[in-house]
Amino acid sequence: MKMRFVLFSAILASACQTTQLPAVAVAEATADARAVSEVTADDRAVMSAVLDGALRRRTLPDPGTPTEARLLVLDSTVPSCSPEALASGNLILGCFDLEKPLWRLLIEGLTCEQDDQTAGAMLVRRNASSLAIRGKLGEDVALVPADTVYSVRRLSELFRRYPHGGSLVTFSAPVYPKPGVAVVYYRAFESELGFACLVHNQDRWSVRARSNTVE
Repeated sequence: MKMRFVLFSAILASACQTTQLPAVAVAEATADARAVSEVTADDRAVMSAVLDGALRRRTLPDPGTPTEARLLVLDSTVPSCSPEALASGNLILGCFDLEKPLWRLLIEGLTCEQDDQTAGAMLVRRNASSLAIRGKLGEDVALVPADTVYSVRRLSELFRRYPHGGSLVTFSAPVYPKPGVAVVYYRAFESELGFACLVHNQDRWSVRARSNTVE
């Protein structure tokens, strides 16, 4: 009986150990996944700078209009084009393809302190999949869940909910070809799309150059 109890205790201890270790591993894996699936605070600062330096001035409210979000931003970044991105079905989020002439001309036309080939390769790598955008991009900016706006009809419904929203904007995750320089793809629906180069000076990002085309 004593031997049976010792064996049972050993088996129970072993079982407890095997159930605890995977739980820790799962928690660590989940934390790692969260760390790589969201944009960073620097990324959000770059996006905010593009809104400030390139897009917000297009959406000044009319006098007397209610205070509402004037800029709507999808809460997922635009991925580079791949079979998976093309099969996602979200026509509004879309993707960018630096193998296509339009995007290639836009990235090559971005005159700034970056190397366009390096920046292009970095953009493709970092944006292999869509990342979540969380946090604030500005007092007048509303983050819109990308999975609720996936078609032109849904986009029309969104604008009816935000009658004073100035534009819907999407971003790729930015890349940093050299210290103090950022490059990001952006799209303002029914307005423009392209790439922006930003520089970091005096603790803030500012748009140095843009290469874009009218939608």
